Amino acid sequence: MGLYHYVQHPFVIRPLYHQSETYKGIKYDPESAVFFKRTENALNKHGFNKKQGLVVAYTAPGLVYLMDTFQPGGVLWKEERQGEYFRRLKKSPLKLKPAVISLYGVPDEKFISGFNDATGLDFERDYWLSDEYKSYYRFSTAYVYFPYFTEMGR
Repeated sequence: MGLYHYVQHPFVIRPLYHQSETYKGIKYDPESAVFFKRTENALNKHGFNKKQGLVVAYTAPGLVYLMDTFQPGGVLWKEERQGEYFRRLKKSPLKLKPAVISLYGVPDEKFISGFNDATGLDFERDYWLSDEYKSYYRFSTAYVYFPYFTEMGR
């Protein structure tokens, strides 16, 4: 039963026999591979520095890993637990402003307020929507936000 589930119904993606595209040495279905490549291009296009870190909302620690960076404050699993995440983020020393990717639509006021409080930044002033494209995750759109300046204090 376990092997059948792993092969036929892996988490979020299509069955393993549809995994025909390679991205960073791992096989994915074509839609996921396109999403990962678009994400990498969106970050690189704007000079992403992996020392900045990447805040991904929500449930995508693998995306952070594939982009060869880290998520300050740890993994932001789901909206219901973002208060806990922002408390951890507030304790994390930020040397550079992280890029932000939202996989569930435009960040809402609760996310923005928590982010601002945890980082001391002003999301609406310090960030701009740099890209949006189809997400591989739950038929939604990915929104990529990039800081105008990566250095803290600017």
